[in-house]
Amino acid sequence: MALDLKDRKILFALEQNARKTNAALSKEVGLAPDVIQYRIDRLIGRGILQYFLGYINFAKLGFIAYGLLLSTQRMNRAQEQAFVNFIVNHPYCQYFCRSGGSYDYVADFLARDPISLLDLVVEITNKFGDFIHRKEIITRIHATHFAKQYLLDACEPPLPSTFFGGKLDARVKIDEIDDTILRILGANARAKLVDIAKQTGISDTAVAQRIKRMEEAELITGYFVFIEPHAIDYQSFNLLLKLQNFRQEDEERLFEFCRVHRHVVLLLKTFGNWDFEIVVELKNQEELQEFLYELKDNFANIIQRIESAPIFRTLKYTQYPFSKDVQVWL
Repeated sequence: MALDLKDRKILFALEQNARKTNAALSKEVGLAPDVIQYRIDRLIGRGILQYFLGYINFAKLGFIAYGLLLSTQRMNRAQEQAFVNFIVNHPYCQYFCRSGGSYDYVADFLARDPISLLDLVVEITNKFGDFIHRKEIITRIHATHFAKQYLLDACEPPLPSTFFGGKLDARVKIDEIDDTILRILGANARAKLVDIAKQTGISDTAVAQRIKRMEEAELITGYFVFIEPHAIDYQSFNLLLKLQNFRQEDEERLFEFCRVHRHVVLLLKTFGNWDFEIVVELKNQEELQEFLYELKDNFANIIQRIESAPIFRTLKYTQYPFSKDVQVWL
């Protein structure tokens, strides 16, 4: 679907704050609120807008994010679908995608500690071990989201959102009502206060107060939309970086490089075999090669190795995967 300037402005604004009202978007875009809603619905219908996500900093709830990178073997279609369904429906999986390169799938799981993670891995291995050729685990330290600057010409780089990370000892206490609010916003960041109130049994004013409290505690760190890059003729690539002798100032330079680059949409600091992941959205492999040259030109002294992998399809994306059976507030 070809996007006109109004569509691009809507997408760019929602990427920075998915809870912006249609009235607020109207002032930015220059269209009536009902036309804004019509365009949003059309973008959803065309598969461009797929997820409206509340950024939930699960570190504030005592959880760590782990990336599980998997290459598979000997799976027929039925077996692969069973595997996909299992991961998508897992109550601790927050992100899952089909990938290329060295790994066929990338799944992000939340766990309280390495022992809990081991239980998750054993659970997966017991069911699908015959089909897993290789697996690698990466600990996610924190992640920063950058709005898609390539949507608009000559736009100023907006302030990025760091949507998870931090020390686990700064845990925020929540109750069952907070848990319900987080589950709703984690799945639909544009949910209306009155609708949330109906599901929680409290007033919309009380809902607004609880949301504000969780925002001030940095448990909720923002709201954004996931825009499917394939639907607008872009390809998403995940770049795994192994660095050497890098210092704090190098990390700050890398962050600034990503912040101002028009095609970088995500920066993750990790611990394990890789030090950082950069997600970029580009038109083709040629543009990827140019980006890699640019990255190496700027950081040749610290880059030891880069591995790139296309992201073919996002199968699950939520910042709060827990069902009611997982009593996070206890």
